[in-house]
Amino acid sequence: MSHKTYKTAAYYFPNYHVDAMNEEAMGAGWTEWELLKKSSIRYPNHKPQAFPTWGFFDEADPAFMRRQVDEASRIGIDAFLFDWYWFKNQPFLSRPLDEAFIQNGAGKKMEFALMWANMHWHDIFPAGNVSFDKQRVIFENEPSARIWDAMTDHIASNYFTQPNYLCIDGRPFFFIFDLQNFIEGFESLEKASEALRKFDDKARAVGHQGVHYSFRASQKIALASSWSLSLSQKEVAARLGISSVGDYGWEFENPMDGNFFPEYPTEKWADANMASWASKASELELPYSPCVQVGWDSTSRCVQGQDFEPIGYPWWPVVADNGAVTLQRSLEAAKKFAEEHKSPLITINAWNEWTEGSVLLPCERHGESRFNAVKNVFAQ
Repeated sequence: MSHKTYKTAAYYFPNYHVDAMNEEAMGAGWTEWELLKKSSIRYPNHKPQAFPTWGFFDEADPAFMRRQVDEASRIGIDAFLFDWYWFKNQPFLSRPLDEAFIQNGAGKKMEFALMWANMHWHDIFPAGNVSFDKQRVIFENEPSARIWDAMTDHIASNYFTQPNYLCIDGRPFFFIFDLQNFIEGFESLEKASEALRKFDDKARAVGHQGVHYSFRASQKIALASSWSLSLSQKEVAARLGISSVGDYGWEFENPMDGNFFPEYPTEKWADANMASWASKASELELPYSPCVQVGWDSTSRCVQGQDFEPIGYPWWPVVADNGAVTLQRSLEAAKKFAEEHKSPLITINAWNEWTEGSVLLPCERHGESRFNAVKNVFAQ
């Protein structure tokens, strides 16, 4: 058996527990399970949303976190990449990671890392029939320069010190969701680069060799014209000291095209995204970690009862036939790519994006077939 040169990581979206900041905005006891419970059929032949076989469980309960970790490890997933937020100078939605995974020891047998979701927290719970940028902002993503020191102090001391934090070549992995926002928050590329070097120093202070930075290859960075810099994506990444690139999920080609609404062809979606991996790696001349998306149906995040129309996220088309066969084919392609291109990771979106219809966890519609697809490819 050949030695595995990459690690397999699943994105984890932690909005299925009670969070104090959520309660202030949404009401006592609110979790995103409420959207899934109220989901409905949105158009003829629309399949019902996949409900969890385990029930609407509390992910901040150490027993359920331990169960998730056990199952993920069993099927060949090495790490969870937690979607991680910082609003009002404090973490948001961090109880599953902080209390269940780390403090209660449920996550000891697997690695973890952070995907910093540095964007506004819009009210899409549910979203009215207007474009995403017009949805109410619940929590504002403050400029990077204003929050960076306190946030990275917290990350270095609370997460980089954990023995099971995911490291690549001695450096903790840190994924920046919106690199454009990050750069603009410092008002210059030089200041953004300096901030990353300071974070490197904080990682070294707790025993690492710096930080392994990654971001979405699908995001095209446009520097402000006032900066008088004309740089390629590759040059921007090089100046920042980016180590690798990846993605958070799969893109749609013209998702609002009426020809592919309300349903987008599964194979077209999968094939187009898999075909983009090589070009993303070559454009940036950085290792690319291929991402495989489990599925897509974000209708739970749309106001129920309103006509389902192509307005923009989350009013996007549904990928209807996103079963285990396509998933396993995509994972096999990702494995082949990672082996041939020396990718540091293979990422899967997602472990539990229930209201986006991208879920590995057992559900009433698919049972454990998606688990089995992952196991068939990655379990040793």
